[in-house]
Amino acid sequence: MIGTSKTREIIAIVEQIKPLLAGQKPEVIAAVLADLMAILLAGHYAEGDENETRKMRAELLAMHCAKVRELTRINAEIMGTTP
Repeated sequence: MIGTSKTREIIAIVEQIKPLLAGQKPEVIAAVLADLMAILLAGHYAEGDENETRKMRAELLAMHCAKVRELTRINAEIMGTTP
């Protein structure tokens, strides 16, 4: 669970990034987000242990996808786009 001060920090960073993505095509935004995630994953490795590196990156990606699903539900409620 992320604390309130971290949540505020995250929201502030997101608000700084939003103008950079505003007006871009969805495929461009998706590519930007994918590249940022790839950079994050590439920075996590177990030196000399390819299997552990793969496992670590897979776990991080799974956690990321779970968080995206959670935040999609929350943001859809806020935006009024819940089916």
